[in-house]
Amino acid sequence: MEFRMLGPLDVRGPDGAVAIRGRHHPRALALLLDEANRVVPVDRLAAGLWDEAPPESARQQIQSVISGLRRQLGPEGTRLQRIGAGYRLEIEARELDVLRCKAHETRARDLRSAGRTEAAAAELRSALREWRGPVLAGVEGRLVEATAARLEKYRLVLVERRIDLDLDRGADVELIAELRQLTAEQPLQQRFTEQLMLALHRSGRTPEALQAFAEFSERLADELGIDPGRSLRDLHTAMLRADARPAAGPAGTRRTAPLPPPVRPALLPPDTAAFTGRGRHLDALDGLLDDEVEGVRLSVITGTGGVGKTALAVRWAYRVVDRFPDGQLFINLRGFDPRHAPLGPDEAVRVLLDALGVPHQRVPADPEAQFGLYRSLLAEKRTLVLLDNAADAAQVRPLIPGGRGNATVVTSRNPLYGVVASQGAQTVPIAELSADEAYELLERRIGEDRASAEPDSVARIAERCARLPLALAVTAARAAAQPDFSLAALARELDETAGVLDAFAGDDPDTDVRAVFACSLHALTEPAARLFRLLGLHPGPDFAAPAAASLAAAPLHQVRTSLTELTRAHLLTESEPGRYTFHDLLRAYAGELMTETDHRAEREAATRRVLDHYLHTAHSASLLVNPGRVAIEPAPARPDVAPEPLADSEQALAWLTDELRSLAAAVGLAADSGYDGVAWQLAWTFIGFTYRQGHLHDGIAAQRTALAAARRRGDAKGQVYSHRMLAVHLAALDDYEGAAHHLERALDLCDGIQDPLTLAQVHLNLARIHEQRQKYAEAVEAAKEALGVFHELGETWREATALNAVGWYCAHLERYDEALAYCERALAIQVESGNPAYQSSTWDSLGFIHQRQSRFDRAVECLRTSLDLSRRTGHRTDEAEALIHLGDAYQGAGDAAAARAAWREAQDLFRHLDPSRIAELQARLDRQTPPPGM
Repeated sequence: MEFRMLGPLDVRGPDGAVAIRGRHHPRALALLLDEANRVVPVDRLAAGLWDEAPPESARQQIQSVISGLRRQLGPEGTRLQRIGAGYRLEIEARELDVLRCKAHETRARDLRSAGRTEAAAAELRSALREWRGPVLAGVEGRLVEATAARLEKYRLVLVERRIDLDLDRGADVELIAELRQLTAEQPLQQRFTEQLMLALHRSGRTPEALQAFAEFSERLADELGIDPGRSLRDLHTAMLRADARPAAGPAGTRRTAPLPPPVRPALLPPDTAAFTGRGRHLDALDGLLDDEVEGVRLSVITGTGGVGKTALAVRWAYRVVDRFPDGQLFINLRGFDPRHAPLGPDEAVRVLLDALGVPHQRVPADPEAQFGLYRSLLAEKRTLVLLDNAADAAQVRPLIPGGRGNATVVTSRNPLYGVVASQGAQTVPIAELSADEAYELLERRIGEDRASAEPDSVARIAERCARLPLALAVTAARAAAQPDFSLAALARELDETAGVLDAFAGDDPDTDVRAVFACSLHALTEPAARLFRLLGLHPGPDFAAPAAASLAAAPLHQVRTSLTELTRAHLLTESEPGRYTFHDLLRAYAGELMTETDHRAEREAATRRVLDHYLHTAHSASLLVNPGRVAIEPAPARPDVAPEPLADSEQALAWLTDELRSLAAAVGLAADSGYDGVAWQLAWTFIGFTYRQGHLHDGIAAQRTALAAARRRGDAKGQVYSHRMLAVHLAALDDYEGAAHHLERALDLCDGIQDPLTLAQVHLNLARIHEQRQKYAEAVEAAKEALGVFHELGETWREATALNAVGWYCAHLERYDEALAYCERALAIQVESGNPAYQSSTWDSLGFIHQRQSRFDRAVECLRTSLDLSRRTGHRTDEAEALIHLGDAYQGAGDAAAARAAWREAQDLFRHLDPSRIAELQARLDRQTPPPGM
């Protein structure tokens, strides 16, 4: 493959040109090629593909673009790999024009060092021949344009170096025409004017050289208000003195700044002694020191208030202070200061000029001239600039110096997409500390001996602080101030005050967690601020935009805008594409604001809306996944609630998977808020999912809450449903006595609700308990009780379920012909109804029967069908059982390797579903005779 950027974007394969089509695909390829063989973070791709703020679906769209690029590149698409939180395009040096160009440049440098000037110039000419026109012509986007501008500057540097080499070998006359064209194209590029003057002077045309100096000086004065640099002025002086042959190139040219500062600034604040962790973030910042970095060396550290952005920046600055011998500048831009307004860039630049030692009388009156002076002072320096607590891109953009020796680190609660896009900044997002890092921070602050004496309490304190560095520091300060108090007492206090921020308050706004959070909130629009408060009511650990829209009773598009705003302010985190969360202290702050700001009626209405959202969406999901289920009928949703539309069982299963933790928490919220009817109905909606997916303990916890709610409400039907579901889950955990107890209570309650369909379901559940106790005769009778009711009611689909159950129990009584007849009748009904979820169970029964009768080929066929259906419907328990029976059938057929593979796959599933079954399968594997050679 050949990839070319130094001109129109061009890709060529063995068969010719490869078309890169699509709105975003050329731009994405350009960004990946620019970082060839390096990981391009998703955030940088998002900044490059969208000049404005990336949409909420940016990550999904990027995945789609990457997939499209892989397809368009054909077999070579495998080069484009997902690495961590980014993508890397593997390119050999000979395949990319930029890399070929750099290889020529490296050889030129080596040849020049060896004194082979002519050969070095030839290598640079080869490098420059890689350019075919304007870089990435036809590819749009601010970040792409910034890349093109950087590569164009690189081309001009190569031209300068090649001309220096040609001057060294005496090609003065030949260069004049080229240099006149270059100075016309780059009228403010001093080095080309310097080279032109030198070539003219050496060719005996000194008056023209002096005229070139005069014209260049006039242009600088008119357009920038500055004088030529020292090196050009020295060359001009030498010509006036009639020096015969002034020296060329860097060795003979003094390149000092036009206004050298009399002081070396050292403004870094003190390092934090207890700084902990952040190893990968420090490594990311080290990337600024890479000699391969072209253009501005700029990083943006972004994260929520109190997460330790400044501490990270300062720690890194001290680590690399020796790399910046010309000083370190630091300024707090007060973007999120609880006491002061943000510092304007025109104010900030005067502070920086003062730090650089510029006398007040030398500071221009015009702000733009001040920025120019600031950048000129640093242009040829090696200075580290730390712009702390920035509010937005406009505040920092004028303060970013150029020059390859400088580096700038910006900290902000906002992601500063504008700086990332226009300046090519590296983004370094940081979140809360890991559990180990939080423990280490506390240990360092309170002392190793004290921490090691109560390690469990230290871990609890870390979690109650949400592992937020500011909260950890405040709590550690309290502990240090009271050395005689036990850490267990402090941990208990934090447990008791969970949900409020009083434990993290203080008299200093800079260390008061509430005050720090408030600064982020003040910058929000009213819809975003209201949504943040309301999210304090959300029951689950994370949520999607539709749930937030129901909670806020607002249009989805407006809520998406607010979520983006909250994410940018780091008050929320997009934990995965389309899902949002925030840590416990921010959740507590949102809850406090809701209580303080909004009326009780609004809080109650919002709570009911979010419960309705989950109840009605989960109700739809349940019936899509299991359409034959006896459905409850919840009350209509509130008018401002918009349940999520789910198209099919696959989408419903995915939604239940994403929302399980929120659904379980919503059951508790409903019960705590007095909505007992909603509590048991909500628990009903996802109980089949917890059983099928093996989340048995989650299901039991939800049903116990639901049962208590139904009892408080005096709802007999709700109690029957909860007893039944508890029994099913307890039986799956081998608690047959507990399961039988709940089914007996359900049978007693059925007399009061006059619901024969529910009564039949209880009998079917009871049959299952008999089976698990290996009382197959009793199981047959109970299943037949259910079968009779279903048949009488005309419930054909449920009749098929009961037929399969009777057949299954008959098979265990070795009544195989009878079993086969029941199961085949069941399958005929299920095939006609078109529900694959229950067909899988019947195919499993048929496979088991055939296997028991030594019809192994037929057994394998049935069981493979069962396995395929259970996988398609997401029924992991059925999948595991089918694998066990399939292994048995393979073993009977003499295919020991296939049997082992099936049993091992079943073992892997049971590690998550029911670890107690692993030993049973291991016994099967151990009993199997190893094949020859093993």
